[in-house]
Amino acid sequence: MGEIVVGSISSMTGYAQGATKLTPEIVIELKSVNSRFLDINCKMPTGFERYEAGIQKAIRSKLARGRVEVLFKREIDRPTSSDVNFNAALFTSSLESIVSQLNLKDLEPKEQVKLVAAVLLERKELLSFEQTDLISLISEEAVQDALKNGLDALSAMRRIEGTNLKVVLQDNLNQIQKLTLQVAPILEETKVKFASRLKNKLSELSLTIPEERLALEVALLVDRSDVSEELDRLNSHIQQFAQLLSAGGEVGKKLDFLTQEMNREINTIGSKSQSAEVTNLVIEAKSVLEKIREQVQNLE
Repeated sequence: MGEIVVGSISSMTGYAQGATKLTPEIVIELKSVNSRFLDINCKMPTGFERYEAGIQKAIRSKLARGRVEVLFKREIDRPTSSDVNFNAALFTSSLESIVSQLNLKDLEPKEQVKLVAAVLLERKELLSFEQTDLISLISEEAVQDALKNGLDALSAMRRIEGTNLKVVLQDNLNQIQKLTLQVAPILEETKVKFASRLKNKLSELSLTIPEERLALEVALLVDRSDVSEELDRLNSHIQQFAQLLSAGGEVGKKLDFLTQEMNREINTIGSKSQSAEVTNLVIEAKSVLEKIREQVQNLE
């Protein structure tokens, strides 16, 4: 379960780095993009696999959805370091041996140095090199510290992006609602137009029918294009969408479902419409809803 901040929503896209000041320094790079589920991909140096389970657990405790890429950088990219050890005791005894065995007084100072250096270099045991594997120096505590810092920064960035998307979604949802509110008055006008059109047609044919029969015929025509139920359901979905946005948390999947349901109702309204005005409103609403659908795909 990801971290939930009441009233806020998070995007699934983000980038951050986390570092620890423990020696050697570890820098962890985190990238996240959209994904239906939480998918974690760790790119680690050889020998570092023993920490993957802990890394996976830490990320899953913080994030709910998204494809997250974990990359280790800097110090651990260098596989080894070398420490040089100088055998001072051996150097002293070797130097004394050279001085006692060789008569150097007749040689120039530079020649003396060259001769001594040549002899000493033959003693390879004077200098020894110890290879240190930097990865072996890294503790799980250091890994978790760097990871925590990176995850905190990544979560903050995802919340900022989510906050920006929330504003855009609220604006688009308001547009959908305004367009929806324009449909009902048009439908009322359509009833009057149906009755007037039918009367004119009967007049042209020199036919006269009772008002009750005329009202029934109008009602039948209106019923075929009645979208009151669709409007009620659409308004209900809009209200639920707004409530989820306000509550915050992991709402991406729920909002995606509501977007599909709103699209279904808008399509039905369009197919039943007998009015050019309503058809235009439906086209505009579908355009705005497509923007909502794209934005919702980014939410955790």
